Amino acid sequence: QILLELYVSAQECLSYDRNNPALWSRNRGHEDFLVHRLGLGNLPFQVTIDVPRDRFTMAEDSLAEKPSMIKKEYETLYDVPVRVNLSGHPVAGLVGGVGKRGALDIMHILSAQIAAGNSYTDVKLVYIYDGKNKAEEWAFARWLPHVWSEDKKTRYVASSREEASDVFYELVKIFRMRSEDENSKKETLPKPYYIMFVADASVLEGELITKYIYEGQKNIGLTTFIMAESYEQLPNLCEFVIQKDDSF
Repeated sequence: QILLELYVSAQECLSYDRNNPALWSRNRGHEDFLVHRLGLGNLPFQVTIDVPRDRFTMAEDSLAEKPSMIKKEYETLYDVPVRVNLSGHPVAGLVGGVGKRGALDIMHILSAQIAAGNSYTDVKLVYIYDGKNKAEEWAFARWLPHVWSEDKKTRYVASSREEASDVFYELVKIFRMRSEDENSKKETLPKPYYIMFVADASVLEGELITKYIYEGQKNIGLTTFIMAESYEQLPNLCEFVIQKDDSF
């Protein structure tokens, strides 16, 4: 019940208005600051249940098997939020099958939760896509306050390779400063934290930003999701994958 209350569905996040106390209620002081829900599933119970070891006895005891039965019954939680820690994966793949349909769904689910739960001063969202293909799936991005740069001069939304280069140029300046800043090498997450969704890995080719995406530099404050139809289309360095297609 606690997990269901802490990690609500994307559908519920979409119902927030300015009077809802849950809007932008997450902050950097929370242990689960960048932990968000992918869906419902089964998880191991977080508490270890210890039971007495089986002992040899001459007498039959109908209660002897009860502890192990209880342990087995409660060792798994069913239909609870399955989560992903965005800060724990500098680069991740979204595998979505034909047309990347499943990857688009995951992008929508995460975007709704991130935008509803986090203030635009804490988290920035970046969307890089092909404006000629499924543009309607990305149209919402332009209206999020999280896509504006801190000086409000650049919107981190690109629908073409040319626009993407401009966005990457602005982001590289930020990540270069962070990588050279001694204070940024501390354990705390930089503010704001950047989460970028890229519709196709090919748009990254030849761009300087790949240095900060693929080299996994710690504490620059960037997580990049690369979308693909299958595993084979993802870069080799993409070791963490979220899959939603016909087979999984």
